[in-house]
Amino acid sequence: MRTKGLTRACDRCGGPMERMRDLYGEYDDCLHCGYHLNKTEGPPVELKRVSMPRPRAKARAKAKIRL
Repeated sequence: MRTKGLTRACDRCGGPMERMRDLYGEYDDCLHCGYHLNKTEGPPVELKRVSMPRPRAKARAKAKIRL
């Protein structure tokens, strides 16, 4: 993790936020309360809703009664 320095005030507590960078990208961490804010580029991605077929109920085997 590399520190890029203090950036802005925290949304939660108003404390200083430190900009960090790792393998997955940039993010801000608050030094006072620990609030974590991911930095993403571009608009949020909308996921498509995929309807999956419902699994069929298994047929019960008819038990034979022996006397």
